[in-house]
Amino acid sequence: MTDYPTVYKTWQYNVNQVFNSTGNTTTDCQNLLLGIVNSFIGFSSNPWTVVGSSNSTVAALDGVNRWITNSNLVWNSSSSAHSWIVLKQAGISSNFQLLISCGTSSGTSAYKLNVSISRSAGFTGGSTTADPTATDSISIISNSNWGGPSSSSYNLKLHVEMSSDGQCTRWQVLGGVTGSTNSPNSNNLIFALIDVPQNPVSGWNNPFVICWNATSSTGSDLTSALATSAELTGYGVSTMTLYCTGEGVNASLIKEYNQIPNDISSGYYIGSIGLFSNTTSNQGRHGQLFDMWWGTSIFGWTTGSTGRGGNGLMFQGSSSNAYAQIGQILIPWNGSQILFNG
Repeated sequence: MTDYPTVYKTWQYNVNQVFNSTGNTTTDCQNLLLGIVNSFIGFSSNPWTVVGSSNSTVAALDGVNRWITNSNLVWNSSSSAHSWIVLKQAGISSNFQLLISCGTSSGTSAYKLNVSISRSAGFTGGSTTADPTATDSISIISNSNWGGPSSSSYNLKLHVEMSSDGQCTRWQVLGGVTGSTNSPNSNNLIFALIDVPQNPVSGWNNPFVICWNATSSTGSDLTSALATSAELTGYGVSTMTLYCTGEGVNASLIKEYNQIPNDISSGYYIGSIGLFSNTTSNQGRHGQLFDMWWGTSIFGWTTGSTGRGGNGLMFQGSSSNAYAQIGQILIPWNGSQILFNG
């Protein structure tokens, strides 16, 4: 029997949000990005708050949310009228801010964004034709795919989870595959988080990590890169990238090497995820992620069939559907059956 890990945080959920294909990729992108932002600001306990916004017609850092409908999200070149929004989460640090901008060098390509954070200084300025700036800004996405579809219109499922203290926000977008068969290989278009780490090392002031892995096309498991690349960004004495670590054996993580139940307990492997940086002046292990674990490569489906670990696998824990597996990652869940295929 699998021993499920302890959940340390109390979680809020806005999961199983359905965004059906509109036949137009720009509209798909507008709907999906608006859904992400509305989820951030819609939680009942310590939600993200709006510092200011632009709908390409009016722009100001005045606390007003101008992203009300999908038509308020306008993509354009960075020097032309475009939309942006600045959000704040005091649960991470007193003035932690996130800037999402639809103004990029790719112009009207809605599957591209510029995303940056301010650790504490906060964003200032901004107009319909210029993004706000911050003296301590760190770029997270620069004129790159953010997870909105590009060449094909997809059916998408959005899942957003936030801890009740505001310290951890995670979001995933699954789908892109049409049909009625629930395949564990359904596409993962976004796997992202902005977290305060658990057990951060002494001297790490205002610790946070952020990851926004995304693709605009089908056929991806974005969680697989977490084990092999420095996919997370943080700030120690300077900006650093971080790897997700785990227990290893024979030069591999256990999750890859051991795909069968334990011979003694009959339980499957679930392992905590640590944080390690190899960035100059920031090197070393820095803590671990709250309530997120490596799954194993094979788990039993709740439907009774068996398949390789992937999107949509549900586990009971102390209650029904207490955990969900997305790609190679296991996270707490709200008891519903996760929606993941197109």
